[in-house]
Amino acid sequence: MAKNLTRMVVTALVTFIMAAFLLGVFAGYNGIEKAEALSRFSWVPLTACIIGGIIGFAIAIVWWKRADEAVREAHKWAWYWGGSVGLIVPAVILGMSILGIELLPDAYVASTGLSGPASGILITLLPMFAGYLVAWAVWWLRHR
Repeated sequence: MAKNLTRMVVTALVTFIMAAFLLGVFAGYNGIEKAEALSRFSWVPLTACIIGGIIGFAIAIVWWKRADEAVREAHKWAWYWGGSVGLIVPAVILGMSILGIELLPDAYVASTGLSGPASGILITLLPMFAGYLVAWAVWWLRHR
């Protein structure tokens, strides 16, 4: 069962990559500019996100079922503690902005070229991911 699922996931991933490559070749050959391509093919990013999410979730399920108990415990511990500690950063930024203290100047936010929601997502996810990596490393160092 898992072997067939893995084969299906790999086949879907290769098919998706080839379709994206061919779409890029088509757009480049026809001289379609980036703005025009985004308006003509606006369904492509949404479809890519949906397919990528499904493939990633399927791969994660197969990987999790094959992982041993130590790996599972390390990831659960790192997810809880690293993610929880990582949430302190966006919480502090939010609290300070509510109090009127700007930790991220407008010039910095404007220079990144990201929209407000994209900046908020990055400000939330990056510290959580960094905390996860640190907690994962600490778990493995403590359980050697």
